[in-house]
Amino acid sequence: VAIQDIHADPATIWSRITSFEHYPQWVDNVYSCQVLERSGEQINVHFVIGAAMVKAEYWIDHIYRPDQGYMTWRLDYSRDNDFDDSVGFWRVEALAERPGWSRVYCSVAVQARGWVPGFVVDLVTVSGLTKATAWVKRESEEKAGSAP
Repeated sequence: VAIQDIHADPATIWSRITSFEHYPQWVDNVYSCQVLERSGEQINVHFVIGAAMVKAEYWIDHIYRPDQGYMTWRLDYSRDNDFDDSVGFWRVEALAERPGWSRVYCSVAVQARGWVPGFVVDLVTVSGLTKATAWVKRESEEKAGSAP
């Protein structure tokens, strides 16, 4: 789990996290990110990530509940993914003791297929968590006008 305090309100942060179409510009090693369907709480997204000429493709089903402060995801098991499994969540909560600030939690677990190199799994998990909260902080604070 990665935890990051961000100088922006939850609505601003959610607007960045759910702007999947911008991930290739905002998030390192994301080649493509396409929303396939938005229906109520559900957001289905196709991702292509990678590095050093190795790419992995997968589909994620998100359940988005901003009214409850979270979004979860899991692999779309009906598709031919390059990962065997992927689950995780985002949680965003306003900090009462610091008006205009929020705390963001991110967790991810991935199980790779045999052919997927370890560094690609690392892009999504260990280093991915640090990078995920870093880009969300950068983009949210820029949008909020609170970036240093």
